[in-house]
Amino acid sequence: MEVLAYAQAASRRGLVIMDSPGADVESLTGMAAAGAQLCLFTTGLGTPVGNPVMRVLKFTGDPRTWKRMGGNLDLYAGGVLSGEGTLEGYGERILAELLRVAAGARTRAGKIGFAEFAIWRAGITV
Repeated sequence: MEVLAYAQAASRRGLVIMDSPGADVESLTGMAAAGAQLCLFTTGLGTPVGNPVMRVLKFTGDPRTWKRMGGNLDLYAGGVLSGEGTLEGYGERILAELLRVAAGARTRAGKIGFAEFAIWRAGITV
């Protein structure tokens, strides 16, 4: 529906894309600054990140990441690739968890105390 600049609030409903950095913490900060209250964060490497303003619900489909960092993540969806569940079934589990968190349940990041933020800046950081 629209493409936003970094930290710009959405003016329309539907799919909205923000032009933000690829770095996890900076991109989450931009979403929170734009007014997001909940982020469904997919991770392959298991980034242990949270945010002090919005809740960050993290999940992975990589069994190695889940085994190594499952204590930092909220959901595992890798079973759909190995036939241990259906895409629809995992979608329902993710939606149920999103609704639970939206109703006040704490995410793993919240329980652990992860609450990072960083402002995106243009140029080289040294």
